[in-house]
Amino acid sequence: MALIHRLKFLSKTRAPNWAKSFTMDTTTITCRVSPNARRSEFSGWTMDEKGRPVLLIKLHAAPVEGAANKEFLRFLTEVLDCPKSQVTLLRGETSRLKVVEFPATAAGRLPKRE
Repeated sequence: MALIHRLKFLSKTRAPNWAKSFTMDTTTITCRVSPNARRSEFSGWTMDEKGRPVLLIKLHAAPVEGAANKEFLRFLTEVLDCPKSQVTLLRGETSRLKVVEFPATAAGRLPKRE
């Protein structure tokens, strides 16, 4: 009976329009980072060349020896209010375009899409 209830819940659950992937436990989004900013902050949403949503983030750190990646993960864990172990950089270690995975419960702390 519990399995049927869970399947009904999953069929009604939809991914937010900004999520690259969404499960009951995790959310995956694409971010475009701009290093060497005055402070780390969100700067809004945009679309990539295929029309998919991308979160824009300005980072205070320079892109040298992984400092920007460390600042990126530190900033996200602070804003999302979750442990560093739950925020994972999936792709984009040497790129400005990054794919990150974090708990679905923290997705509400991201800036709203306009």
